[in-house]
Amino acid sequence: MIEARLVKVFPSFKIQVEFSAPSQGITVIAGPSGSGKSSLIKMVAGLLKPDAGYLSIRGECFFDSRRNKDVPPEKRDLGVVFQEPRLMPHWTVKKNLLWAAPTANNRLSFEEILQLLGLGKLLGRKPNDLSGGEAQRVAIGRALLKEPSLLLLDEPLANLDEKRKEELIAFIHRLPQRLNIPILYVTHSKKEREALADHTLWIHDGCLLQAQPSSQKTASQ
Repeated sequence: MIEARLVKVFPSFKIQVEFSAPSQGITVIAGPSGSGKSSLIKMVAGLLKPDAGYLSIRGECFFDSRRNKDVPPEKRDLGVVFQEPRLMPHWTVKKNLLWAAPTANNRLSFEEILQLLGLGKLLGRKPNDLSGGEAQRVAIGRALLKEPSLLLLDEPLANLDEKRKEELIAFIHRLPQRLNIPILYVTHSKKEREALADHTLWIHDGCLLQAQPSSQKTASQ
């Protein structure tokens, strides 16, 4: 399970949420723009320090204000993908991917990631030669090659056209079962939520309104 109680106070905004999410499948963090979704993801990733609370993922504590514990992001064993792919522009796709691989004996092989995300024909290209959807697939592949215990996707389709969105939804849909890696997925899109969510956390004005399992997933993939 992913268990969290996180509080963060900004000058004109406060996030205060408490939730448990399953350590399987895709948990969508849904809500309107400005509701605190991305800030919540950044707190889970360790990129934004909460003012109070705790965070535990699969039994490992990453943050606990009572014990003054705050594991740095590079030691949290999490993969993070933002709206922008954030690839190294002067490196090829292959070098961007291999830079993320910690050892030569990964549980997730380089070849498996290439096949799963359809990256084989892109290895010699550089980021400027990729479409938005291709670049996001590379970013997801790079995150997976770190062998994370949890994958965090912060509105990864926000800057893509509809065709690229459909393409990437199909890839993301396959990840949890194929790789046994749970996903926290941020979106304000009803279409993405209905296509991907196994479980949904509803956020509004920094507060958790409700958490619920999804009754069904769109089977268009």
